[in-house]
Amino acid sequence: MPAKRKQAEVAKSAEPTETTQDEFTAFESGSDEEESSVGDETEMSAEKRAELLKGFDSDSESDDEAQGDEDNRIIELSNLTPTISSALTKKKKVDETGILYIGRIPHGFYEEEMTSYFSQFGTILNLRMSRSKKTGRSKHYAFIEFGDRGVAEIVAQTMHNYLLASHLLQVILLTPEEFKKKGGRDLFKGSGKKFKAVPWAQIAKDRVESPKTQEQWQELEKREKKRRSVQQQKLKAAGIDYEYESPAAKKLKASEAPKAIKSKKDAPATRKVSGASARKASGSRKVSVK
Repeated sequence: MPAKRKQAEVAKSAEPTETTQDEFTAFESGSDEEESSVGDETEMSAEKRAELLKGFDSDSESDDEAQGDEDNRIIELSNLTPTISSALTKKKKVDETGILYIGRIPHGFYEEEMTSYFSQFGTILNLRMSRSKKTGRSKHYAFIEFGDRGVAEIVAQTMHNYLLASHLLQVILLTPEEFKKKGGRDLFKGSGKKFKAVPWAQIAKDRVESPKTQEQWQELEKREKKRRSVQQQKLKAAGIDYEYESPAAKKLKASEAPKAIKSKKDAPATRKVSGASARKASGSRKVSVK
């Protein structure tokens, strides 16, 4: 009996197990949920992709190209803000043009001579030689702006250490950073204008010789006394015993009015002189002309 019972249990375990209806339904529902979640993910990714590609449709692309062609050809600076337009203008000038620093310039090589000489390399946009405000003489350095940066590079390579009138010219091409550091467009302030020295000596002469009122003379006298008193103290501190009086403005004396003549008796006597005696006294004589 025990042997038969063991054989029956082994045969029963070898038979395939069948899934119950509940287990099947649970499995089927779980698979449906997974499929729905995967479908949602694919749908969301498609929506995001559609949003990302929304701006690249054929119609919008043609419209953007039609509008973009005009913008690529010409940038209208007037439509931009003043800050952006000024920045673009400055950047364009700095990037496209070439700015040179020229040092150790000899006397006699001035604006006209420099323009006629350096214009053989290319177009000169601006040229400014630094001059003294007091005397108007050259400070021996200048700045030149060429229309093409490549031309400016050639000028710097050719003219650097060029011997001119016993002076070795120093020609350096400025970078945009160096140009900005040295003042930017202010380097060419007054370019193209003939420098005229201020005649300070003539101005001082005219100021001294101009007519003055009594109050102005008194003010000048007060200032002169103050200045000389300071000098007097300095002389005493140095051990020099010297004193002098400051000049003072002289007062004008009132002129007396001429007295009126009371009668003819008080008037000075006059004598009539005839014509012959007058001619004799003057020594005049007639000269005949043939």
